[in-house]
Amino acid sequence: MPTDPVQTTDVILLAAGASARLGRPKQLLPYRGSTLLRYLTEQAIASNANHVRVVLGAHPQLIRDQVADLIVTVIDHQHWSGGLSTSIQAGVASLPKDVDSVILMLGDQPRVSSEHLNALIDEQHRTKKGLVASRYHQMPGVPALFSRRHFGDLMNLRGDDGAKTVLLLRADDTAYVDLAGGEIDIDTEEDWRRVSER
Repeated sequence: MPTDPVQTTDVILLAAGASARLGRPKQLLPYRGSTLLRYLTEQAIASNANHVRVVLGAHPQLIRDQVADLIVTVIDHQHWSGGLSTSIQAGVASLPKDVDSVILMLGDQPRVSSEHLNALIDEQHRTKKGLVASRYHQMPGVPALFSRRHFGDLMNLRGDDGAKTVLLLRADDTAYVDLAGGEIDIDTEEDWRRVSER
């Protein structure tokens, strides 16, 4: 019997924001013996994804040093201030033609692990759905896997619209993988204090 062709999946790690509410680059926050950005990048590298792309925007030189020695593609996104959608589109536009799907992940979700990213890939292989979302608090979110047939939806996003906009629009083509603590992200010093205490 013929076997399914090998599916290629890249990770796009979105780390372009200026962290205005926090008042300092969240990408550089100390986390598990490293920085938050480096830790999450290493989780992505350790997953079964084929390649990792890191989208930088604000403070690029300062933040680039965190991943300079890792095997990743760094995307310098000069128009990051145009909203989250522009960072997503910069990442998607950088993908080679032979990439079948992409996982979008944010640079401020400390509970994301390589095991969870693998679970998204495995669920897509199992269900053949075009989208696989993380689920927390009974809602879809990121990290989320998008097959190529939904790349157009990502390229049509505007302003601060993100992956969730597409996940809600295409709910009939979405599978889900629960992510404990997925709702935890870091926008303020209070958020960071809670993460640090845990």
